[in-house]
Amino acid sequence: MELDLFVKRAEYFAKHKDNPYQIIRILLDSARDNVQITRAGDLIKVIRASSDDANIDIRFNMVDAPLLNFKRYRKVETYFQNIYISNDAQAGEWVDVLIAVKQWFDIADVFAGGSSSMTGERTETANTFINAVTFNNIVTTYTSAAFDAAIYYYGLLEIALTVANVPTDILLELEFSDDGVTWYKYMRDAWGDFRYEDTACPNNECFDFPVRAKYVRLKATATGTDAVNTFTLTAKGVFSR
Repeated sequence: MELDLFVKRAEYFAKHKDNPYQIIRILLDSARDNVQITRAGDLIKVIRASSDDANIDIRFNMVDAPLLNFKRYRKVETYFQNIYISNDAQAGEWVDVLIAVKQWFDIADVFAGGSSSMTGERTETANTFINAVTFNNIVTTYTSAAFDAAIYYYGLLEIALTVANVPTDILLELEFSDDGVTWYKYMRDAWGDFRYEDTACPNNECFDFPVRAKYVRLKATATGTDAVNTFTLTAKGVFSR
């Protein structure tokens, strides 16, 4: 039995090298009970959902296997040949389920934007928060677009900062949000008051941080800048899992 399962797993991995994942949107308006999806893999994750309350139950391989409840971001890694989906009726709710073969895919490629690479089990993607923005008499504050970091665990902020003449300082604020609407400043360690004075420039530095919520962005605020006293900032986030 174990040998048979091993052979099936090896055959499946080889077969799906060029098609290593599938994303299925499941609408939860109507109840369902043990609806079978035939797709083998060794990783399953709810990567998106309409809300934190949207949820489904999944059985692996057998219709009488134990039920596991999945909400947004829950992940299970186990080999399966079939899954069985059940859910209560949840008006207007939905979940996106990722079914994948870990050996052959980079989860970062599932999402648009950024650049990704994979070496072994490590996955990375880079996102530019602020790209060569000059802070002067016109621009004194800049807030980046939000980056969806839901699939990552760690972040590294890469900072390239130059100065012209004698502006006062520039404050960097890392912000997180669970809904992309309300934002919260990250306060741990140096992040509580993360600023550079003009005498600290130019520099190229990096600082790490944990990913604590789905969305992350960077805000920069300069003081003492004008037409000739300026900061120029490029800041990138490197996210990994």
